[in-house]
Amino acid sequence: MYLPFAYSAYPRFNLEDPLRALASRVVSMNEVLHLPPWMNDWMVHEAKRSKIDAVIMLMPEGARLSQSGSLFTKRAFINAGLPVIDMWADMVDSSHWDHDKMVQYVGETLEQI
Repeated sequence: MYLPFAYSAYPRFNLEDPLRALASRVVSMNEVLHLPPWMNDWMVHEAKRSKIDAVIMLMPEGARLSQSGSLFTKRAFINAGLPVIDMWADMVDSSHWDHDKMVQYVGETLEQI
């Protein structure tokens, strides 16, 4: 998700004020990376441009905006013909994370794809 962000959103040309130049690079990150509808088409475009065969999405647990945004993005990938592997987890609390179980789940799902 972050790799193509540098290509499409980092270039800024305000060399007179380095702080403003840096701020202009990150001011829209939340909207671009987490909120529908902006991220959906952009992420599908970047996946196709990068010739991605399947998408692994970290799906946040709980009723946060990023969760519902992720569901819209998942739908966009599926509609574009890209298989999606959901990894439901809390991005902050790892107390319920089972590394071995997740590795097995992703591996088995990739084999099915």
